[in-house]
Amino acid sequence: MRCDQCGKEFRLNKPWQRFCKPECRDDYHNEQKRQLTEEMKRDAYADAVAAHEAKINGHSVEKKKVSLDVVRRKLLKPQPTLVRRMI
Repeated sequence: MRCDQCGKEFRLNKPWQRFCKPECRDDYHNEQKRQLTEEMKRDAYADAVAAHEAKINGHSVEKKKVSLDVVRRKLLKPQPTLVRRMI
């Protein structure tokens, strides 16, 4: 089996083991946390920029979100089919 962090070959002690030693496990999970934190910061920054631009353009963020929701519903709403009745 290969360690998910360092790639070194190791013998499994337990069937669910993924790392060769606890340090590799800790390093792997710390890196995952770091990446998630960076993504969350980028998303928060993007939301802040969007809110600032909306404010500058005279829109509120809530109105913009509502209008996007309305557009999405209209696009996703199935169109009614026309049925002709023979009289």
